[in-house]
Amino acid sequence: TMINSMVGVGFQTQNSIYITDFFDGFLYSYFSLGPVVRTYLYRHSKFATYTEAAMLLGYDMALADALGNTQHGGLKVRRGIKVGTSYLLSKKAGLFFEIGPDWEGEHFRTFDSQAIQLKFGISLIN
Repeated sequence: TMINSMVGVGFQTQNSIYITDFFDGFLYSYFSLGPVVRTYLYRHSKFATYTEAAMLLGYDMALADALGNTQHGGLKVRRGIKVGTSYLLSKKAGLFFEIGPDWEGEHFRTFDSQAIQLKFGISLIN
């Protein structure tokens, strides 16, 4: 939902596959859900650049396991800040590319893992 022409809020769901140690291993991450705040730096009819802050809550999101910091799963909280770009294919779908740091932990105020995340995918617009 757009608050004004440059700021929007919404929810994000995520499933991820992590590639570790230069393709020596793959880890599958389970479902997560959380709020997102996005500020657009530039918007055109089909193309946009933006910054984004998100907090996801999910089971065994695997960032700590991919980095070798823990050996167990469980409920995790992930906070992230991203810079991204998107391109609208139609009024209902688009492509996106994002990069930025993520912090993950078992509590809202602490984290045990951090990484730079690169994401690309398909956006479905309601």
